Amino acid sequence: MEFEGKAAIVTGASGGLGRAIAVALGTAGAQVGLVARSREGREETRRLIGQPDARVFCTDLRDEQAIAQLGASVTANLGPVDILVNCAGVWHDERTRFHGPRLLETPVERISEVLEVGVRAPLWLARMLLPGMVQRGAGKILQISAAFGAPRDGVGWVQYYVANKALDAFTEALAVELREYKIQVNCIAPVFVATDAVRRFYASEIQSEQALDPLDVAQLALFLLSSRADHISGQVIAVRSKDDHG
Repeated sequence: MEFEGKAAIVTGASGGLGRAIAVALGTAGAQVGLVARSREGREETRRLIGQPDARVFCTDLRDEQAIAQLGASVTANLGPVDILVNCAGVWHDERTRFHGPRLLETPVERISEVLEVGVRAPLWLARMLLPGMVQRGAGKILQISAAFGAPRDGVGWVQYYVANKALDAFTEALAVELREYKIQVNCIAPVFVATDAVRRFYASEIQSEQALDPLDVAQLALFLLSSRADHISGQVIAVRSKDDHG
């Protein structure tokens, strides 16, 4: 199989798109390390992968020390990592719909949380895993952000808008830095994915097929992480459903 013998780390693996990508990688033969805070979610993902010995890492990506410990734990349990998928993110309060208060009404802690998980953690994780990739002259890093049509689409969740734009820029800049080492860095930016939160708050859009199936996005991820995409790097790929005309 394409990913046999490859070690992959997937953050945000307890559900949604992170779970779909982790399962796709595991099914294709990769040894997958699952990073998430939810124990129940991690265990369900491991069951779906069908790898009872799949490594799970309970890590709070808002915590600098926890991320450092994750790096050491990953190396000890998985060895050299070939693939990093940064899928974890905090979009808003999962008890409410997407759009929340404007920036001046948003608690500082909420802004920090979104930026810590959505921007700082991907940079630090890449920094920790890159030495091994550079030494081997091979590796894949895939970011998952979100596509926005225009700045006005960020109203009500400015911090999330900024975090995703930063992740896109990180992808493009890091790809240039790593070109000489044959390490590919890409980003998938879906518009609207049928995650649990989306299903809960946007049932009508799900029924009208405006939302993307996480399994379809996972197949694109699998392609970008495969040897077939060795010459593709620095790309931010916006993905819409066939019925999304936004």
